[in-house]
Amino acid sequence: MFRTRTSLEPLLGGGFLLCPLPFREGPPPDGRKRRTEKCIGGLSPGFADHGLQECFRAFCRQPSPGTAYHCMPMVFRRRFLFFVMLGVAMGVCPAQGSVLHTHATFDFHNGFWANLHHFLFTAARTSAGIGGRPPLDPVDAKELDSVSDNERRAWNTALSYYGAALAHRDLLMDRGMEAIKNELEDSENSPDLKDAALTPELKSILLTAAPIYRKHWWPRHERANRDWITALNPLVGRYGNSLITALAKIYEVPWPEQPLRVDVVAYANWAGAYTTLDPTRLTISSLNAGNQGTAALEIVFHESSHGMMGQVIRAVENAKKHATGKYSLSVWHEVLFYTTGELVAEQVPGYTPYADQNGIWSRGSMPVVRKTIERDWKPHMQGSLTLQEALTKVVNDLPVSSP
Repeated sequence: MFRTRTSLEPLLGGGFLLCPLPFREGPPPDGRKRRTEKCIGGLSPGFADHGLQECFRAFCRQPSPGTAYHCMPMVFRRRFLFFVMLGVAMGVCPAQGSVLHTHATFDFHNGFWANLHHFLFTAARTSAGIGGRPPLDPVDAKELDSVSDNERRAWNTALSYYGAALAHRDLLMDRGMEAIKNELEDSENSPDLKDAALTPELKSILLTAAPIYRKHWWPRHERANRDWITALNPLVGRYGNSLITALAKIYEVPWPEQPLRVDVVAYANWAGAYTTLDPTRLTISSLNAGNQGTAALEIVFHESSHGMMGQVIRAVENAKKHATGKYSLSVWHEVLFYTTGELVAEQVPGYTPYADQNGIWSRGSMPVVRKTIERDWKPHMQGSLTLQEALTKVVNDLPVSSP
């Protein structure tokens, strides 16, 4: 039911840091046979403080808090490291990304290639002055001052490619961008993207940019992703089952049998999170200010709900066929926003839904839309109207001039 693991990652510049981590057995979350059913540990992505601490704990144990650490003799550490590195050479453990937490609800990933891709996409848009959020985080932007001249030339080549070929495209709506994302997610354990179904140009650009990204940005991004997942997991454990039950009942669609894949990245799209379908995969930014704290719980269930909206969309379209006015408002997404936000607010005392926190309901005619959804849709959430009855009322009561 629960799995904690990082990957074995080669350190550019020489050497490995061995960091054994907890691992509990369980079935593969996506139903496919895993390359490795057991992994004795992971390697730190760099000599950052957290990496040193993890590796120190790997070789040393503390009998009780406040007492001295008892460490393995050097000869045993060398032998242990030898056998782990032998395992790397034999392909015992993955070489890049990581599956951090898997349980019955979500399968969280912190993959190198997906993070690099989204970072290059965002950096290229920022460099080209393309509108929309998010801009580069100030810390990441400042790190550009630390790259060497050779690194800068290689990095600028990658930015130029992304700027010309990808930056103007939509991560969510463009099926080609969806295919790139899925391929990089599926290739998270590949050190060289050898088997990735990508164009030679894109593959070459990613391999060129990889060592620069790994050196200057990946340690911070990897740590931010890991911390975000670690903070979210207790919330999912506490509130997940009740939210799943409520959503399945409200939308009249069963929750997926397999855990939903969630790729956590430093940067996502302009909204900070998006979901692609068939299969349902979530991509969520760990650095986005709106995705922090309890809001992360709403975000992950909001994004998951995108894969459950079939009945809602059909009911809305059916209602529109019999409505007198023409509506440009999608309705179903606003219903989704309201539903997830209200359910999380009901579960977590004092929580303010994401749409209220971020002013979504205050834009244009949205105050009227929210009031209409609350009046007509909430009775269905409470069990007094059918889904079709509630959405027919929503459609009929919305102002024709809605955006």
